[in-house]
Amino acid sequence: MAKKASFLRRCYHRLAMPPGRWHFLFSLLWLGGAALFSSNAAIEFSRLYVILYCALFFTLVWISRLCFYMVEQYRIGNPSKGMGSFFRWFHWPLTVGLWIAISYSGLTFHLRVRQSEPALLSFVHGIRPGTSERFNLAAKNVGWFWVSEVEEVGGCIRIITCHHILYDAGIAFSPGLEPPQVGADEYSPIYGSWWKWKRKW
Repeated sequence: MAKKASFLRRCYHRLAMPPGRWHFLFSLLWLGGAALFSSNAAIEFSRLYVILYCALFFTLVWISRLCFYMVEQYRIGNPSKGMGSFFRWFHWPLTVGLWIAISYSGLTFHLRVRQSEPALLSFVHGIRPGTSERFNLAAKNVGWFWVSEVEEVGGCIRIITCHHILYDAGIAFSPGLEPPQVGADEYSPIYGSWWKWKRKW
């Protein structure tokens, strides 16, 4: 019984400690993976689930440990030391906030297009007028993207690089003019002749 009480006490004190290096390492790994998953024209639903499930799990762990920490600081009556360590807890909310900012800014997608531009240009220049092709068996690797479909519409080359649950998304190459509007399609400029394209049904 005494050993069990001692074990529980050690667990409690461990949980009541401020975040250590493993917490920061996990935060960096999660941020890197989430930034990579959100570096396409849209976040695929399966990858969004992975991002959110991992974030939810670690948030629950973070909240639990923060509660243990605050209870322990209140118990020992040392608020000055507690407040000094308290700011170490903010790394996780800041990490999530940074990912949201990166995701909405489209920074990683922009960088991915920049790095892939030579391969993308070579690919689109090989597309003939009227082309409409799907790579059903395996997506085609072009630069840092996997292309599952390509089509030429009015001089614009449109490439599908990912699939959201509500729409397909990718890149459009339209030199000298805005891409043609087809149905409920949406475009937003990236730079130069490159556009982000969402094909909505």
